[in-house]
Amino acid sequence: MLTTSSLNDQQLTIYSSSYVNSPIIRVVVGTTIDQDEFFVHEDLICPRNEFFRKAMNGQWKESEKRMVPLPEDEAAVFSLYLKLLYVSTWYPLMQHSL
Repeated sequence: MLTTSSLNDQQLTIYSSSYVNSPIIRVVVGTTIDQDEFFVHEDLICPRNEFFRKAMNGQWKESEKRMVPLPEDEAAVFSLYLKLLYVSTWYPLMQHSL
């Protein structure tokens, strides 16, 4: 059982954040040949990203379907972006010379 006493400060902040009860947005990244799906809380991404904020407001197809296609983006890059949003920390991958 998950208890707040078993969480560190950063995990507690994420776990208890207000966005967890917000609607989920489905994000489809890449082309039909190489496509990945991601799911993100609306109240987490929209305040931090003007594109998503506009897509989810108004009478757009994306807003009605709760799905945002990103055919020109790479799944690996979007995955890193989501990690940054959810944990508020980014650890760059270091390339070592041989």
